[in-house]
Amino acid sequence: MVLFIYGPTHAGKTLLARRLARETGALVLSLDLLKMGLIRSGMLPCTPLEDEKIEALMWPAVRELVRTALENDEDLVVEGDYVPAEWRGDFEADAAVGALTLVFSERYVEEEFDAILAHAEAARRRLAKGEEHVTREELRAAHAAARNRAQRAGDEVLLVDGNYEGTVAAWLAVARERFLRRSGAGSGRV
Repeated sequence: MVLFIYGPTHAGKTLLARRLARETGALVLSLDLLKMGLIRSGMLPCTPLEDEKIEALMWPAVRELVRTALENDEDLVVEGDYVPAEWRGDFEADAAVGALTLVFSERYVEEEFDAILAHAEAARRRLAKGEEHVTREELRAAHAAARNRAQRAGDEVLLVDGNYEGTVAAWLAVARERFLRRSGAGSGRV
């Protein structure tokens, strides 16, 4: 099974992907790490802030990595915000591929803004110059836009509206079962 975890800044995509991988044995592909490696190597001719260009240039490689994982029956979690809204069109209808967007409600951003920024410290080292600061309004708008995009695309939405840890833990319990059921609990693969 392949699962795309995408969403706006500060949502906790990396943390969620790592936790799911740890619990299921799936591989993780970080699109932010791939992006920076390609930019630093000169293979991606853009700056880290050109999101639309990055998505357009990286998607063909990401798509083929996912197809290869499917061909090899590898469980893979792809996390990052460089997944096009039309991603489904690049895979067979019966392919074991899904997508989840992790977003915060407007209320959660308003009430937990300082905590959200405090938890972003781990990712801050990756940020490019100019990305260091996000306002409450920018965060609310980005999360609302991501939620709307996911709903239009028919992707699963994990909405954090209260207890972040409880919301994520409940989702992980269900997702873990999906991965284990597909992989076969008795096959030795988890």
